[in-house]
Amino acid sequence: MSNLFATIPLLQSNLVPAGLALPLLMARGFLVILLLVSGADKLWQHEVFTGQMRNYRLLPHRLVPFAALAFPLAELVAALVLASGLLGNASGLPALALLSVATLAVAINLGRGRDHIDCGCGGPGGQPISAAILGRNGLLMVLSVVAGFIPPFDHLTFVGGLLVALGSVLLASLYFLFNQMIANHLRMLSERA
Repeated sequence: MSNLFATIPLLQSNLVPAGLALPLLMARGFLVILLLVSGADKLWQHEVFTGQMRNYRLLPHRLVPFAALAFPLAELVAALVLASGLLGNASGLPALALLSVATLAVAINLGRGRDHIDCGCGGPGGQPISAAILGRNGLLMVLSVVAGFIPPFDHLTFVGGLLVALGSVLLASLYFLFNQMIANHLRMLSERA
């Protein structure tokens, strides 16, 4: 497996143990997929996302439509920056900034006792904000910092690229499955109450 990453200096160095190179590249690919899907979903369902953003009650009413367009566009840009490594070791910072803003909005509303609103995270059926979302976003924030330090995908061999792509898609699929499980669980709890 070491020859798959022979031309990537950071992955050859002692900074990244050989056994972690492939999983870290998959994690970077997962985050790129997550940002692309999330941004595209919010743009596709712009009116729904605008309503979700409005429900947070953090912005003046007239700014919400602009913010509801700017946020998903920023997610798409963050995905491209992360995929390309355009900012070098800081390539994960745009993703970190977006996740920080979203996490802060959730935390503020949980602090206000407004746990009934949809998180606006995308996906079918919606999901009310919860402490689970804060934890999930915290993990994604750590991942975005780590992912910024992993070189972009342009130095992989064909087989290495294929493994990273398949692993990234698998991680994204597991993430979306986990998200749906949380949404279903919270929905079941609210129906029992």
